[in-house]
Amino acid sequence: MNSGRVLMCIIIVSTAVGILSACDEMVDRKRYFGHEPNCGGHQCFCVNEKAHCIGDMTMKVIPKLSRNISVLHAECYDFSQLNKESFKNIQELDLEKLYLRRNDIQTLSEETFDDLQHLTVLDISENEKLNNVTLFKALRHLNKSNIIMLSLEKNRIKFINFTLLEEFTNLQNLTLDGNLISSISGPSVMKHLRVLKLIWNQFREKNSLQFCLQGRSRYPKLKRLYLGRNVLGRNGKPLQLEWTCLDTLEYLDLSNNTLIEVNVTTFKNLTSLRYLNLAANWIERVYGLVYPPRLEQINFFDNHFTRHPPNLCHHIRNNVTFPNIKRLNFGRNYMQTLGTRWNCLPRIETLDFSRNDVRSIRKHTFSNFKNLKNLYLSNLIPKTKSFDLEAFKSASLQNLDLRFNQIDFHELQNQRMFGFNPNLTRLDLSYNNFTGLSVESIKDILLPLKKLEKLVMQGIKLKTFPVEFLVDFTQLKVLNIDNNLIHTIEIPAAFMEKLKNIRIQNISIARGLINTVTENAYPLSIINSLKYLNLGGNQFDCGCNMEWFRDNVNVSGYFGNAQLLNWPENYVCSTPTSLEGHLFVDFRPEIDCRPINPVYIALIAIGTFLVIFFTITSVIYWNRWYLKYWWYKWDKRRRSAHYRDPELQPILDQTQFDGYVVSNCNDNGFIHHPFREMMEEKLGYKLHIWERDAKSGALVDVMLDAMYASKQIVVVVSNNLISDGWCKFQVDVAVDMSIEFGRNCVLLVVLEDVDFRPISKAWCVLLTKKPTAYWSDDKDSIKYKLYEENVKTHLGLPMSHRNA
Repeated sequence: MNSGRVLMCIIIVSTAVGILSACDEMVDRKRYFGHEPNCGGHQCFCVNEKAHCIGDMTMKVIPKLSRNISVLHAECYDFSQLNKESFKNIQELDLEKLYLRRNDIQTLSEETFDDLQHLTVLDISENEKLNNVTLFKALRHLNKSNIIMLSLEKNRIKFINFTLLEEFTNLQNLTLDGNLISSISGPSVMKHLRVLKLIWNQFREKNSLQFCLQGRSRYPKLKRLYLGRNVLGRNGKPLQLEWTCLDTLEYLDLSNNTLIEVNVTTFKNLTSLRYLNLAANWIERVYGLVYPPRLEQINFFDNHFTRHPPNLCHHIRNNVTFPNIKRLNFGRNYMQTLGTRWNCLPRIETLDFSRNDVRSIRKHTFSNFKNLKNLYLSNLIPKTKSFDLEAFKSASLQNLDLRFNQIDFHELQNQRMFGFNPNLTRLDLSYNNFTGLSVESIKDILLPLKKLEKLVMQGIKLKTFPVEFLVDFTQLKVLNIDNNLIHTIEIPAAFMEKLKNIRIQNISIARGLINTVTENAYPLSIINSLKYLNLGGNQFDCGCNMEWFRDNVNVSGYFGNAQLLNWPENYVCSTPTSLEGHLFVDFRPEIDCRPINPVYIALIAIGTFLVIFFTITSVIYWNRWYLKYWWYKWDKRRRSAHYRDPELQPILDQTQFDGYVVSNCNDNGFIHHPFREMMEEKLGYKLHIWERDAKSGALVDVMLDAMYASKQIVVVVSNNLISDGWCKFQVDVAVDMSIEFGRNCVLLVVLEDVDFRPISKAWCVLLTKKPTAYWSDDKDSIKYKLYEENVKTHLGLPMSHRNA
């Protein structure tokens, strides 16, 4: 995709998000992201034959759409006056499903749906100001024989015109949830209706729901009836509805009402009923002599049963049984004990007692349920619980859920609780107390379960991958150990052969601490039966330690024979910092971890050596004189150490000159004539002048020998000397000698006015602190006389005079 199309898509999505935020009730944005907004302008998202248009509460007309669109969702439009004009751009479409939710519809014109005669599904929902009269007038103009599903949810409708709805001869699904309907009555018969939803309305009295018409059912094919979230059973009245005519009903929802007691005989005429939902009421008592003959499930979740479950067989006489009832849900009540007699329900397969106040379970509690297969006991409220050794004893039990109970498996009695469940195939022990127990100890606890097929142990603080479970539980197909403390997957080579023949199909180690997956996990990839592997949500290191794993996962997310679940979105890098938050699939070890070419290493090494060599050479070259000076001083000290006799020291340190002259060669004319004549011929000083007195040999050694053989160092200061590096070195040595000898042995003879601009700060300090004599060519001048006196003062008596 070129940059222009990318920019266009970004603009379109940004605009759509802005429109979404303008809706009174926000539309779920997640449904639109991922669909390219390629139809109907900026507010429509299309995929396949479906379009979803989102207005900004000002648009009154749906835009033009592709001819192949058959399903349209239109939300957040200004349809307060909905009419035929609103659909003028889609008249030519063979629209089959139309969803008009959250459009603030208030009135509809009669001809609104005249041009939409192919509709099979119509949803007009969530319009609190809707005028019911105009709604039903508009519905008359639909092609009634085509409509299969009609939803009028959350419109505050008080009265339903069932006489009109009777004309919809093929209507199968009618949704009237969230309205203000208080009764359904009349002579109408809806022959094909299969699903009727009346959740969250105002049904109270027994005559508010009339399902019969002169002994015949008004809904002869009704399969599912939803009456949840009403006020049935208000003021403690028992439920007294006439169910005689609903002999086809299979599902009845009475949840979230105000029922306090239930007489099951009330439902005896529901001869096809299979599921009865009584959840979230206030039921304290259940009684009755007769159950619906085909009833299989009763849901008592979130009621008010205290101390123990209701005895559903208490009123049954003559050993009458109801063998079709297979599932009972008593979750989220207030029961403390589970013992009761349910001999009239011999075929119970599933019992759910989760979220109760059960503190203890006595032995043989479930032994009498000969067909019990599923037992749910998760989230029991008390922190301390006592389970008898044979509490879960059952020869038929196959599925046991003990999640979130903090059962302490360090106690010997709890370690032996599974010894009486020979046929258990599924076990969930998540979030119980196994802290500190080794994998071997946990395996011993579960060892009696030879037929185990699914084992879930989330959040038990497991630190190592339990490979023993794979090889010792030969029937195991699913192993879920999410949310543990496993850092890496280690499978010893000794297990390699054993893993080839196991039956495991699904392994989940998600949301843990796995940082690296190395070649030690290779045996997982050769398990022929393994179909799914979940490692998502771990803390992956996208570094070279994960190169092996990344190389063994293909683009589609397959690791060997196993598909990585939730690939790639749940596989995210945690380290290094540069890749934090990036998808693991984007990690490219072939680039980031490519071994360096030996030629490059050699070139880098040679280059580094040459740089270091030339750097050191340059430093040595530019400081060669100073290095030789330091070496000279060290050698001089070493030689002096051999002659500790004070009588020999004069032999070593004989002074040969009154002064050593430091000057630039360009000043030789001055040095050899007026300066030498005055200093040697007139004043009698013996000077070391380089061109005259220097001996043959190494330059620095000759200079240093001469300076150490001189009593003073005479520096002839001129502009030539200041710019001469060799002269500067000699002056630095002279200053260092002053420090070494502990006396000032430097005399500056200033030949001319010096340009101070190029002079360093150190030289300025030298010129101000050392004894100075200013030369004058006028022998009769005071300056000349002053120069002469300064020289005598600093140099003292000449050597010739002292010797005399």
